[in-house]
Order: sequence, then structure tokens, then C-alpha cells
Amino acid sequence: MTTITVLGGTGTIGTQVVRLLRARGDDVRVASRASGVDLVTGQGLREAFDGAQVVVDTAKTGSLDPAGIDEFFARAGEHLTRYEREAGVQHHVMLSIVGSDRAPDVPFYAAKVRLEDAVRAGEVPCTILHATQFFEFAPTIARASAGPDGGPARLAPVLVQPVAGADVAAELARLVDGPSPMPDLDLAGPERFELDVFVRAALAHLGEAGAVVRDPDATYFGGIVDRGALLPGPEARIAPTALRDWTGAVGRTIGALHTSPADT
Repeated sequence: MTTITVLGGTGTIGTQVVRLLRARGDDVRVASRASGVDLVTGQGLREAFDGAQVVVDTAKTGSLDPAGIDEFFARAGEHLTRYEREAGVQHHVMLSIVGSDRAPDVPFYAAKVRLEDAVRAGEVPCTILHATQFFEFAPTIARASAGPDGGPARLAPVLVQPVAGADVAAELARLVDGPSPMPDLDLAGPERFELDVFVRAALAHLGEAGAVVRDPDATYFGGIVDRGALLPGPEARIAPTALRDWTGAVGRTIGALHTSPADT
């Protein structure tokens, strides 16, 4: 039985990772702010990592403030590398974002890259999984792209290849048992969409109201992003769940006109 600490273990992906690992018999510790673990201050990390062979990092900040984002990931890098080394952790599995290194104008992405660099430079072997936008992430994209007056979500005409959160969790659980370290990996869903089409379909499925419009002048989380910057690389692993399967009839209706196969 492997002892695994899941950072961000109460979040969208973390909860699913915890469930999968426990179902197969691993000893899993849930580490989050709710359990007294703080990546910014380092509080609780010594206890969370003590005796763990593997750390799965799905943690993130909910802040949209560039200074707050930068501080979160900078401090997280310092504390993760220190306490993992002291605890003798053998493998760090990190969830990151496809295109993180191709969108330096986006504060969240730039800070995430600095965390990746810190983890790679640490003494604990690491595997970094870059995932595309989760289907479940669509409401966050819409809220971040809406005006302060509650206007429509204005989305840049960029391409995305979103993935089901359950498929991301399954891949992270699989990587726990893989050789360490492994090369960085990309994971994406099987279909490509323009961003507004994806968000509109996902919001409809989730029953969330709100107008979504395509705006060539819109930014993505505060930064300018090239049209193809958020797409996975040619060696990406393609997850099985299509958006149409996740959304049902809504996804088929909205997505049919604007989707293309992943290999085009």
C-alpha cells in the first residue's frame, strides 16, 4: 500500500483523485486549506508529507489578482520542495496547464511556469501533467470574462481541446504508479472548439445562465493568447470523453457546427 498526499484534495480534480486512489487501496491523505494545510505559509505541510511516498499536487489559487497569483505559486514552490525533501517523498506528480509556457502574458500561466521550474529543480523526482481546460471549468472562464457590470462573457477566438475532469483524475492516478521521473505529458479531450462554443455548451449543460459572445479583442484571464496557444502538443494523450457525451443533447446541438477532430 502506497501512502499518497493529495494537495488540493477537496477541489474539482483532487476529490476525484482521492476517490480513485482510495478505491484501489492506497493510504490517501487529503491536504487543503480546509484541513489546515497552507502552501503560502507552509503550515501543515510537514505533517501532510511525513511518511508519504508520493505527493499529487492539484492545488491552485482562486485569486485573479496578478500579485496574489504570483505570491501563491512562488511560496508554494519554496515550501513544496523543502518539505518534500525533508520528508523523503519519492515522487511529485503535478497538475499543470497545456500552453502554460506559450502564454506568458497570462499572469496565472506565467506563475504556474515558475512553479513548474521550481519543482523540476527540486530534489524530488517529478512528473508534470499538462491538461487542457476541464469541462467543469467553463463557468469560471465565463465569470472571469464578464464585465464588472454583469455583462456578457467576452471570449477571445482561441481554440481549445477541453477534457473531462474525471479523465484528468484518472490520468493523475495512473501516473502515481509510473516510473519517476517521467517526461512532461499533455492530456486533452478528443475534440477541438472555439472557446466561446465550448463555454456556451458547457454552461447550457450545467444550467448556468449568462450570455457568451466572441470578441477578437478579448483577453484570456488578463492576457493576450495566440489562437492555437492552448492546444496540446502532437504527442498528447487523448482522453476518451467527448464534450457531446458529457453534455448530452445540448452538446450535440451546439457543438456540431463548430467542432473538428483532434487530429485535424
